[in-house]
Amino acid sequence: RNLNLSDTSLSGSLPNTDWHQFDLADVKIANSSMSGTLPIRMQSLSSLANLLIHNTLLSGTIPNEFETLTSLQNFSLFTSSLTGSLPSQFGLLSSLLDISLWETSMSGTAPSELHTLTALQVLDMHNCEISGTVPNDYEGMTSLQILDFSNTKMSGTIPQSLYDLTTLVELQLSVPVVGTVPEKIASITTMESLVLSYVTGTLPVALGSLTAMKSLIVSDSTVSGNLPPTLTSMTVLQTFHLSNTPVSGTITNNLLNMPSLVSIKIGNTSLSGTLQDFEATSSDLRTLYASSTSLSGTMPQMNNLTKLTQLYLSQTSLSGSLPSGLYASTAMEILHMYRSGISGTLPSELETMTALQTLFLHENSLTGEIPPAYSAMTALRYIDLGFNDLAGSFDANFSSLSSLSAFMVNNNAQLNVDFQIFQNFTSLQHIAMHECGLTGEIPEGMLDKSSSLQTLLMYGGLDVTGTIPDSFFSVPRGLNHVDMSLNSISGSMPTSVASLTSLKTFLINNLALSGSLPSFSSARRDSANVTSPFSKVTVLAMTRNDLEGDLTILDTWFSGEGIQLSTLLPVSYTHLTLPTKRIV
Repeated sequence: RNLNLSDTSLSGSLPNTDWHQFDLADVKIANSSMSGTLPIRMQSLSSLANLLIHNTLLSGTIPNEFETLTSLQNFSLFTSSLTGSLPSQFGLLSSLLDISLWETSMSGTAPSELHTLTALQVLDMHNCEISGTVPNDYEGMTSLQILDFSNTKMSGTIPQSLYDLTTLVELQLSVPVVGTVPEKIASITTMESLVLSYVTGTLPVALGSLTAMKSLIVSDSTVSGNLPPTLTSMTVLQTFHLSNTPVSGTITNNLLNMPSLVSIKIGNTSLSGTLQDFEATSSDLRTLYASSTSLSGTMPQMNNLTKLTQLYLSQTSLSGSLPSGLYASTAMEILHMYRSGISGTLPSELETMTALQTLFLHENSLTGEIPPAYSAMTALRYIDLGFNDLAGSFDANFSSLSSLSAFMVNNNAQLNVDFQIFQNFTSLQHIAMHECGLTGEIPEGMLDKSSSLQTLLMYGGLDVTGTIPDSFFSVPRGLNHVDMSLNSISGSMPTSVASLTSLKTFLINNLALSGSLPSFSSARRDSANVTSPFSKVTVLAMTRNDLEGDLTILDTWFSGEGIQLSTLLPVSYTHLTLPTKRIV
């Protein structure tokens, strides 16, 4: 009585035959290449209890004729191409326990007729295209445990009648549905997960009586007022997210130290308080996000956080050095503490964070040299140490950081970078090392493996000498922004700039470049259209060099847009502003 077409190599469509002869109770089609539509004649399966279609190529709509499937208990459509709406006739299927239609192309509205399904336990339509409002008569679903309309196109208001569903275990409405959380929520003692967006008013004191709560998420809301002190009664709470709301008051250590917490997110709020006594009673804490808050006081030591993977404390009023307790957080992947009042030196002990992928510490008061041990942090993808007072050098040993996508160490006046390290970086998208103590010459092949590079900022080094290798721009053809100004670079303009057809800003002023400007008369062609290398440039700075020659050569730089610059440029073109180009 079971038909299971899961995890097979079968293809084709389901037959529109007389299904009654099979007397099936269970039909499951998952992870297959089955296509076509749901056969209308499946309506004859009077004993069908479970219909599950997951991750297939089936398309079309759900037939209205399925109203005859009176024995149906579980109807699940996951990750399918089915479209249309859930037929209102499903309100007649009184045996239904579970309707799950997530990650499909289903649209239309949530039928109000479902309110008659007193046995229904799960109504999950998240990540669908359904729209309209949340029906206000769902209080008739007296057995409902899970209601999830997250990430849909629903709007309107939160029906207060939802809070009369005293059997709810999960209520997830992270959609533009506006409303308040009433005190009567206290009657839903079975609630384990509450996920809401666009909440107004204040958070009720009654929330604290929901002692079975494991996940409380309120985000992107206008909820205001103070946090209810009763929240500390949620002793099994694992996820507490209250981000992007104007909620205020003091975040207490009693709340932060709740014993079961795995994830805390209170960023982009008006919460204040200190973290001085934050010791994380829960050794399972993995995420602490408290950026853009009014937290102040001394940075806590953060002992006992051996499982922490993400720490966000940026844009706060904290002070002190990096927490020494973090050295034991060997699972750390993201350390995000820019503009957070950190001072002191970079501790070499951070080398133990071998899983670290993101290190953002810019705009602090860090001093001292870059510890050589950091070259062992080979999982790093993003490093930003800009706007500090760091010294020393990123020497050749740091070529081991070959997974880097962003290397930003700008505005550290005494910090040098060995340009040779970039020869080993294959994933770089952004280099920002301007206003540093850069010295030496640009080596051949410096960017030969950086085909994804978009930003190159190395201006203000003053002591960068030598020439720009002629092939310098041959590989990173997707560069958008280049600024190499205010250095001691000499020689001629490299002809490889002709490769930079995505360039938007190009600043090479205040160098010692000489010779004639190169002609790009052989610019790349796309069908009948000429694609000039500087066709997208909006800012070009070449002043205070020793370049010479006929300015009409600039016609070949911009002719992709049909602009004849030689007819607009005077002999001296310094600070000339054009309608769509700026030459300075």
